[in-house]
Amino acid sequence: RWSACEKIAVDTETTGVDPMTCQLVGLSFAVDATTGWYLPIKTNDAQHLIGPEALAIVKPLLENPAVKKIGQNLKYDLLVLRNVGIEPAGIDFDTMIASYLLDPSRPSHGMDYLAEQFLHYKTTKIGELIGEHEGLLQLTLDQVSTDRVTDYSAEDAWVTYRLYEVFSPKLKEAGLMELFQKIEMPLMSVLAEMEFTGVAIDTDKLRKLSRELRDRTVKLSDEIFKLAGRVFNIDSPKQLAEVLFDELKLPASRLTKTGRSTDVRVLEELAWKHPMPKLVLEYRQLIKLKNTYIDKLPEMINPRT
Repeated sequence: RWSACEKIAVDTETTGVDPMTCQLVGLSFAVDATTGWYLPIKTNDAQHLIGPEALAIVKPLLENPAVKKIGQNLKYDLLVLRNVGIEPAGIDFDTMIASYLLDPSRPSHGMDYLAEQFLHYKTTKIGELIGEHEGLLQLTLDQVSTDRVTDYSAEDAWVTYRLYEVFSPKLKEAGLMELFQKIEMPLMSVLAEMEFTGVAIDTDKLRKLSRELRDRTVKLSDEIFKLAGRVFNIDSPKQLAEVLFDELKLPASRLTKTGRSTDVRVLEELAWKHPMPKLVLEYRQLIKLKNTYIDKLPEMINPRT
């Protein structure tokens, strides 16, 4: 039945949220808006097929370009499947992307929210299976009974198919189908390829650079404190505003809901009037570079690669 259908909704269940390091627990499918199916991959239940046997059954289906694939956040599923040796083909419709195109300002493009808004249906939440809070007591899906995972995952595929039936005509009505088919969906596959390929990094070089930036920010801090005449928390907009506007008497050009702004635009304007704002700008740039990239990239290395 699956191989004969034109479209099929696909969803993966995994042990985590990182598609490059998590393990595949199971796959769910829906060929129409009536039924969802679940295929366990990683389970302790001896009654089911073992992972390789189960994957061998669905591999031809998932790699068949004639069967169009529907999903919610398909990029995640593509990465998970590629990591188990399956190269999905016929990637056709992502309901999350469709939701964004139809209304970028929507509060959420997650399946749970979309199901309530468009299907008037309340889905089972993942926290109901594995626990709401991260930590030692939170389970992974392979530790949950297969019966419960079946209901949860099959529902995901079924809901996704129903959302497809809602969003597809809406895209056509809004004149967005060409953009969706020719730009957004191909781009999603390109992004998946980029994420799967990754980038090689030199951890020794990054560690050395991190130390250099740390020393530079310490020096900048000392220079800023010298100009201020006292020590304060440079990372605190409130304390920085007090120094700039109350103590150094620089003009406050913009107010926000939380007080006087010390954003980039304000500091760039003030840099012509006093040397401190320029030093603060450099300090912020180095802190962002260090904390967001240089220190974080080594933590994102895939242990398998």
